[in-house]
Amino acid sequence: MKSVTLLKFMIITLFIMAYMGVYTFTTKNKESRINALLKQQIDILHNNYRVALSRFDTITDLTKERLFKNKIVLNILYQAKHTQDKEKRALLRKELFDLLKPEFQYLQKFGVNMMLFAFENNKTFLRVHKPEKFDDNLSQVRYSFTYVNSQQKKISGFEEGKISHAFRNVTPLFYKGEYLGSVDLSFSSEIIQESMKALHHLDTHFILNKGIFDSNIWKSENEIHYLQSIEHEHFLFALTPSQNITAFSQEKLDIINVLKDKIADKIKTNKAFALYFHKDSIAYSIAFVPVKDIKDKKTVAYLVSYNKNFFLENMITEYYLINLISFIVLSLLALLFYRNIQQK
Repeated sequence: MKSVTLLKFMIITLFIMAYMGVYTFTTKNKESRINALLKQQIDILHNNYRVALSRFDTITDLTKERLFKNKIVLNILYQAKHTQDKEKRALLRKELFDLLKPEFQYLQKFGVNMMLFAFENNKTFLRVHKPEKFDDNLSQVRYSFTYVNSQQKKISGFEEGKISHAFRNVTPLFYKGEYLGSVDLSFSSEIIQESMKALHHLDTHFILNKGIFDSNIWKSENEIHYLQSIEHEHFLFALTPSQNITAFSQEKLDIINVLKDKIADKIKTNKAFALYFHKDSIAYSIAFVPVKDIKDKKTVAYLVSYNKNFFLENMITEYYLINLISFIVLSLLALLFYRNIQQK
């Protein structure tokens, strides 16, 4: 009797050891493959982001050659800088606006949402997108202009304003060897989201840290542009023409409810990351790529992409299947082994 009990114990022990070996191997293999898949998702989102920024740079360079080096444009700015006559300056402003308005309207098709000229003292001369507002000092609110006008070097990057944000490309302006000031050609984050959705078929949106806005401004003036992000309570979701309040499906809400704590922990690192969600026959990978501000290079926003991932689904299904088959096969082998020895 004791020998039979000992035999059962040995066979059960060997079975557990064998199955744990298979389980450990398959689990490590699954996690390694999933991590590689998530890294790939981050890389895809990051590369798409860089392509979008490169497109902004190309449009800016073409506009610079076409408009910002135009002698007529520069001569108007030169005259405006050197006149103290408000009426003459107003006429020069209108002349520049009339000249650039059709060009600006054309550039809007490519995501340009602002064109702003400022003198070297950081006072605005003309907002082509908002011509009625001028002569305000940007020194305290726009680092990009203070940098360019002090260093006479171009700068580009993401910068938030009082009630808006944009990817800014600020360029110094010279005429006849004299420094005049600078011009900002800005692109909206919406164009990044729209282009990724159109060109890469990637469900991507932009979330911004509430801290970059005045706590009351976004509520009172920007309600139609921003919604509370479902990913994190301290972030806002930036609306685009193709996205509205129905953009967040119940499926996404269910995913975020499961991953919310992990997302909160990862966002604290200010680095890119990706997570996955699996339930029944649904598998999603969600990637977050940080967007740094132009001044301090701090993370102030994220690009977020959702990808219904069939590779991930197959990978996880395969993992469960292999473990189930291993369990059944090892169980049968253990049973046959026990009966064979018992008969002998």
